[in-house]
Amino acid sequence: MNLYTEQRDYIPFIGKLGKLSNNDIKRILSKVNTDILTKQNCWIWNGTIQDKIKKGHQHGCIWYNKKYVQVHRIMYHNYIEDVPEYQNNGIIVLHNCDNDGKCINPWHLRLGSKKENTQDALRMNTLNLFEPNEKNPMSKLSNLQINEIISLKDSGISQKEIALEYDINQSQVSRYWNNKTRKNLQRLNENGGT
Repeated sequence: MNLYTEQRDYIPFIGKLGKLSNNDIKRILSKVNTDILTKQNCWIWNGTIQDKIKKGHQHGCIWYNKKYVQVHRIMYHNYIEDVPEYQNNGIIVLHNCDNDGKCINPWHLRLGSKKENTQDALRMNTLNLFEPNEKNPMSKLSNLQINEIISLKDSGISQKEIALEYDINQSQVSRYWNNKTRKNLQRLNENGGT
């Protein structure tokens, strides 16, 4: 398969996306296994991956036209059809294959909604949900610390003082005290202080 000649004839600039130059295609091809470039095989991206913690997914990205763009989106835009700007209609580029968003084969992609994307992820068991509570890599507090904060509710110590002690916001202390977060924790006051 020759990606240099397979591009669509007219490729408009829409948002961050436009026509790939031969140099862009060469850079993209340098990040995939070119021995398997067929419409049937997945083309697994081995280049830069967006930060999963911040974005919730692991899509490949390249520097294109002075901006980072997701490779699968620009591939779909260049080889299949125009990708509209998301903010205009909520349409995104979805994967038909089960490779955690790393496949950039444009023939394995389609346009769809965020709801369809979530349904696909559930069906393929690739939904990137963080573990609850202290298993979440973004969690600042252990379950024990949260239970300590909850046990201080009637102690006379202010939420602000507790927040400073645990290096969190006062509003987070309020949510713990009012059972608005981490509801699956075993609360100290519900089981006799253990």
